[in-house]
Amino acid sequence: MKMRILSLVALLTLASPTAMARLGTVDGIAFVINDDIITLADWEREMQLARDEMSYIPPNQRLSGQELEEYVTKVIITTKYQDLFAKQAGLHVQNNEVDAAIADIAARNGTDIATLREYIQYQGMDYNQYRENIRGQMLAARLQNEIVQSTSFSENEIDLYMKTAEFQKLKERMMSANVSQHKVSHILIAVNKDTSETKALQEANRLRERIISGDASFEDIARANSQDPLSAAEDGSLGWVGLGQLAPEFEKAMVRLSKDELSQPVRTAYGYHLIKVNDRRTGFQDEEVIRNVAREYYFRKKAAATFDEWLNRMLSDVYVEKRVGTQ
Repeated sequence: MKMRILSLVALLTLASPTAMARLGTVDGIAFVINDDIITLADWEREMQLARDEMSYIPPNQRLSGQELEEYVTKVIITTKYQDLFAKQAGLHVQNNEVDAAIADIAARNGTDIATLREYIQYQGMDYNQYRENIRGQMLAARLQNEIVQSTSFSENEIDLYMKTAEFQKLKERMMSANVSQHKVSHILIAVNKDTSETKALQEANRLRERIISGDASFEDIARANSQDPLSAAEDGSLGWVGLGQLAPEFEKAMVRLSKDELSQPVRTAYGYHLIKVNDRRTGFQDEEVIRNVAREYYFRKKAAATFDEWLNRMLSDVYVEKRVGTQ
């Protein structure tokens, strides 16, 4: 029984229980995808990882059984075809970029590459496979960023989103929370098909040196060089933000900075950031903060929809035979 993927939902719903019973489950194979396979062991491992992740989410926010299968299927198929998609988009990750990422991982854990390698091997992992896993993660982030970076919306769309029941519930929680807020600015040097990891980091360091030496102000550099057009127009300012609004790597650096201190280049899925905290406060979330939260949440929704639409289009010629029953 073969089916053409019209959508990821169709992949999981077209196989009726009757049809699945007739097909049967071939021992050891969960999916056949074109000329490739997803083993039952791979499927079960990914499902267990997803269930483990779900255990940290409140019960009323967890995916249903079918939604979880859809999510895991998307992860597995995207991973299988990631290299092909990236090649078509002109994206790649060089060996020296992987080496730099591993060196950064070692440094952030207070060790060196040799010690990290010994630890990985002690854990029973092949170091070359570890390197390829890092390459895959970098490529996945680069691919997703390439797809969603064109996502845009108007202030009118934000106005409408702020009136939705979804956002009103979020606003109620914000208004009652005694949370810390950071008035933060940044300069983004994007990593994409036109700018490699190495070049982006070099440019971020060059701009940082100009600011530190007094050659130019943070605001002037942000306005002229930042590749985040919305904040660049505001001299790099992101306004007041609370935790949970920005990329985890960004926030981790942000909370450690002293007021007016300039960070070292910070890597996120978007590229390298130079971050500066202009002020901090705790307490009531004003309208500026609330609107910034709305803007971030709405961007995430549109970016996710953009990526899903692109992914389904890329998979439109992929054939899938499902041989695993509902978990």
